[in-house]
Amino acid sequence: MALMMQGKKEIKRNILESFRSVFPEDDLRLPRYRLLRRCLPDVDTNGRLLFEKAVRDLVSQGLVEVRNEPFTSLVLTEKGIDLLS
Repeated sequence: MALMMQGKKEIKRNILESFRSVFPEDDLRLPRYRLLRRCLPDVDTNGRLLFEKAVRDLVSQGLVEVRNEPFTSLVLTEKGIDLLS
């Protein structure tokens, strides 16, 4: 369980670092599939579940939002921008 929690923390950190790499552009939207490949290059079922849990945590913390138009992506919120700046 501790390894799983550490993995989720690392994935959350990688997601936020991905936003930092494009910061401070106006549209802070990153495609979900690119984030998944960046955070977990060798994706398996457990890794995908861990990624989804990490995304849900970031959404519940108010750091990102999930948008489905025109493709599923994560968008950095004002709270997320404040954290990265």
